[in-house]
Amino acid sequence: MKSFFTVLSAIASLAVAAPHHGGHHNKCISQSEAETLVARYAAVIAGQPSDLGGPVKTARAIAAKGYSEQSDSANQLGGLPLGSLTVATKRDWIYESQNNPPFPTETQAVYVTDCNKVTWLWISPNFGSGAYPVQGIHLLTTNDDCKLTMVNFEFNSFAAALDTGYTIFYANGTQYGA
Repeated sequence: MKSFFTVLSAIASLAVAAPHHGGHHNKCISQSEAETLVARYAAVIAGQPSDLGGPVKTARAIAAKGYSEQSDSANQLGGLPLGSLTVATKRDWIYESQNNPPFPTETQAVYVTDCNKVTWLWISPNFGSGAYPVQGIHLLTTNDDCKLTMVNFEFNSFAAALDTGYTIFYANGTQYGA
C-alpha cells in the first residue's frame, strides 16, 4: 500500500503546481488552513473536541450550508446505491458523525490540490477491533470562507467491515477467514 500513497503523493504534488481555472473562488485555501481544516474534520469523525470546541460545535463551524458527502466505500457498507450521496445535508452529516462509531485517524499527508480542494491521506489503525488498519483518502472541497461544501472519500471498506464485525463472503459463497 505504501506504493499507492507514493504515487498519490506525486500526483497531488503535481496538482499543487497546476493553475486554478474556472470556478467562482476569489480566495484559495492555504496549506496552513488546509491542515487546520483536516484536523478539525478528523476530530469530528473521531468524536473528539477540536480547537473550536466539541465535535458538534466543530462540525457546525466547518461545514457550509449545502454540505454533502459521497463515498462508494461507505455506501457499500451502508447498503446505499453506488454513486449516490452518502450524506446529503450538513444536518445529516452532523447527526451521522456523532451516531456512528468514532473513527480515529492518523494523518499521513495533507495537500492543497487546487484552489479550493484539499487531499487528505490517512490511516486508522485502531478502528473497531483494530485487527486490520483502515487506510483512505478524502478530497475536501471548500468555499471562499474555507468551509466544507463537498467531501468525497474512499477507504479500505473490507478492513473496516472486518473491524466492525461484518461477515465477508467471497463471490463463490465461501466465508472469508473460515
